[in-house]
Amino acid sequence: MSKLNNQSRLWWLLLIITIPSFLSLLRGGFFPMHDDLPVVRQYALEECLRDLQLPCRWTKELGNGYGYPLMNFYPPLPYVFGLVPRAMGLSYLDTVKLLFILSLVVSAGFMARLGNIFLGKWGGILAAVFYLYSPYHALDLYVRGDLNELWAIAIFPATLWFGYRLVKHPNLKNAIKLGLTEAMIILSHVGMTLIFTPLLVIWILIWLAASNKQTLTRAIKTLIISAVIAVGISAFFIFPVIYEQQYVHIETLVIGYFNFLAHFVDINQLFVSRFWGYGASVFGPNDGMAFQIGIVHWLVGLISMLTIISWREKSRDRIIVVIFLLVIFLLTSFLTHWKATPFWQIAPKLEYLQFSWRFMSIVMLAISLIAASVVVFFRESRQSLIVAALVGISLIAYVVYFQPISWYNDRTDEIQFSGKLWARQISAGIYDYLPLWSKAPPGVPSSSDAVLATGIPVKASIKKSNSQIYKIENNTSGPITMVVNTLYYPGWLVKINGSTQNARVTDGELGLIKLEVPVGINDIEVKFSETPLRVVSDYLSFASVLGVVGAWLLQQKLAQA
Repeated sequence: MSKLNNQSRLWWLLLIITIPSFLSLLRGGFFPMHDDLPVVRQYALEECLRDLQLPCRWTKELGNGYGYPLMNFYPPLPYVFGLVPRAMGLSYLDTVKLLFILSLVVSAGFMARLGNIFLGKWGGILAAVFYLYSPYHALDLYVRGDLNELWAIAIFPATLWFGYRLVKHPNLKNAIKLGLTEAMIILSHVGMTLIFTPLLVIWILIWLAASNKQTLTRAIKTLIISAVIAVGISAFFIFPVIYEQQYVHIETLVIGYFNFLAHFVDINQLFVSRFWGYGASVFGPNDGMAFQIGIVHWLVGLISMLTIISWREKSRDRIIVVIFLLVIFLLTSFLTHWKATPFWQIAPKLEYLQFSWRFMSIVMLAISLIAASVVVFFRESRQSLIVAALVGISLIAYVVYFQPISWYNDRTDEIQFSGKLWARQISAGIYDYLPLWSKAPPGVPSSSDAVLATGIPVKASIKKSNSQIYKIENNTSGPITMVVNTLYYPGWLVKINGSTQNARVTDGELGLIKLEVPVGINDIEVKFSETPLRVVSDYLSFASVLGVVGAWLLQQKLAQA
């Protein structure tokens, strides 16, 4: 009981330490950020839920009101979490702020658990604080506002934690935990998945190599189960992302501002500079945003490496972790520098990360654990004092970064979803994943839902994210073309008087849906449906979730028997 009480106190202590990182968000209103779309993405996912479009793929309002398949390619997990506070009555703005806050708390909690395995309870607390108060964490939230990347970063430590536990204790329970956390990363951020998965694979291979022959075979089997779980649960998202890229413009993701060559950082920015800004990343060292590793972080990390030979308790696993993380730290730091250009050019798909400094997410994970390992040099009776001192130094050095550049005190959902703000949200990012049939994105919203060839505008009697209902009377002598002001994408079907057909596409720049309206009174439905690939992916995810729940319940029942 005493041990449980001590653990409880440590968790409360850690929670209190996290408060300064999100204190500035605990008020009404909202704040400016580079990625000003989290709120409208939450809106879009909730709209899909109301329309029973599950999973959410097509957004009705985005694309300047013409719709486009953003959620088919943009990971949904943070916004799925957001459905809970929305159901409890929170506004969209407060929900997104809460999701930001939870990403920070989850980051600290998972890092504390990972650090605790190798560095003890105080080492875990210190690792959590270094991780949470990394300058890149502040950059991601208060400058960029990248909610999806923040959630992926929050789950990184949990995946390493469960990966280690699975190799050491290969069982179904740990396989499920590892599979779930890896699926969560996939469903949070595709770029972070590309960055983190190789690291996880290497991490697991190291522990497999260090394991004994008795557990090796069983560990490999459970790892395969874990991988199947991760792929299975995320199948509804990841397979369309992979195989439906051919139907959208993805070249816009890697040209112009988004070309990785424009976003390298230099050594001064990484290790020396204390500059902090809310501007843009630009070519060269004069960026408007900061890319600090953190002077406190790398200095304490350096001390940790210098004292490693003096550690009183020589733990093989601890030594392996620190050396592994040092290699990862040096490698990922290098990949943010312009001298790594040849590696970026030859590595397949690496350019789709867009920003070389995204590797800072791994840099801060590695340096946080390396720096926290300094506690091992001290006796346990003194570790709490050392941690208290380093936590205080970290807060003094970096808490100033954890606040937005300004605040909109009067911002409400009504204001967010109206006027120029609404126009900006439904048109922002329109070049990303624009259907291939659209040669150019729509410049302004349409004034009608559809239009007949005679020039008569038509309004849908019902218009949802996945369905539009029209009642059209054609009094001409023959069929008349009707153009629906919705971008064409595979999955759109047209149902005329009970007869279903594939949607056709216009030859114009926008690539809109068109159909032929027969003579007389017609009931028309334009419906977004799942393609065979998506149907298989959906069922695979559904079956995987059922399988995991069933396996977990069975495992719990057997454990109680």
